Amino acid sequence: MKIYKESLQALSGLVVTESKLPSDAKESILNFIQHEASETQLMALLLDGKVQNVSEVTKPIVQERFNASPWAVAQETFAENFTKKSRTKKK
Repeated sequence: MKIYKESLQALSGLVVTESKLPSDAKESILNFIQHEASETQLMALLLDGKVQNVSEVTKPIVQERFNASPWAVAQETFAENFTKKSRTKKK
């Protein structure tokens, strides 16, 4: 399964935006998602609902958990639809 950072960012952003967090916390997390988060950190955010440091040791564990979760299918579906829309707009 191909992982696309852009779709992970979009899904993570949606989860944060729809959360009950205060506005300033949302803004801070959205900034992290857009500018700093790695693919693995985005996976961990979707899985556990919190921002985490992911070491090289835990990276494969997070990736395995993500690939076994419903988020993997959601990310792939989102990426496919996003790519189709991007190709359509370029014409």
